[in-house]
Amino acid sequence: MDADVLSVREAAEQLGVSSARVRQLISAGSLPARRSSAGWLIRADAVADRSGTARAGRPASPRTAWAILCILSSALAPDATKPPGCMVGDRRLRHHALQLLSAMRDPADDPVRWRMLLSSRGPTERMWAHPGLLSKLCHDGRISVGGDRAAAHVGEGLSRTGLCDLYVAGSDVKDIVARYRLRPDPDGQVRLHVVPEGVPRELILGGPGIVIPAAGAADLLDENDPRARRSALLQLSAMFAALASRRPIRAASTSQAPVSDGGGSKADGSGSAR
Repeated sequence: MDADVLSVREAAEQLGVSSARVRQLISAGSLPARRSSAGWLIRADAVADRSGTARAGRPASPRTAWAILCILSSALAPDATKPPGCMVGDRRLRHHALQLLSAMRDPADDPVRWRMLLSSRGPTERMWAHPGLLSKLCHDGRISVGGDRAAAHVGEGLSRTGLCDLYVAGSDVKDIVARYRLRPDPDGQVRLHVVPEGVPRELILGGPGIVIPAAGAADLLDENDPRARRSALLQLSAMFAALASRRPIRAASTSQAPVSDGGGSKADGSGSAR
């Protein structure tokens, strides 16, 4: 077997989890993998990244992760008279989110840690949807669209990725899956994100039927496509830097330093992700 890929059993041993858990991570898109005649082949660097962050401490709660995404998104809001985090009504929650942000490095410098932090926004699962029902699914009033469709709203160009990131409240998941005949599929064209109970709706929506820009960027950061990850890091870094201009958070200018996508590639911060 190639040195840059691992089997399910090998990945499970490195992560200290069961083989079933590794398959769940593959299904959710959290571990990049491809099918072969021998079974799943998983990227060794992705396993190493996950192994290195698994012991990094207690993960943030979904509510905190969404507060962080909300604060980052509001940092780029056109109304500069409003303070960062104005959408987070709970003062304790806003304070805790800002504390976590103050301990983070620029996304371009530590993409693995950012992926770990933002993954707490809720569980995901790759699903297959009949092409004839996909448009209706995306326009269902209970669905909020993420991914490139939401991230593009902060001005960073990106060609469509072909994956539909859709957010739905946990209470609506069963009905959505049944109504649109969704089925689990690691290669499916839908990545369904479940928003846990207790996450206020105002933390999620960036407009009618669409999530806030930082959540869209977080979706791109989870992509296997290096162009999508590059775009995500450019956008998150821009939000981080904008927030730093009003809050004491360290940030580097993405226009002055190359951006790493965490997979070994570099991109000029002034370039396009097309």
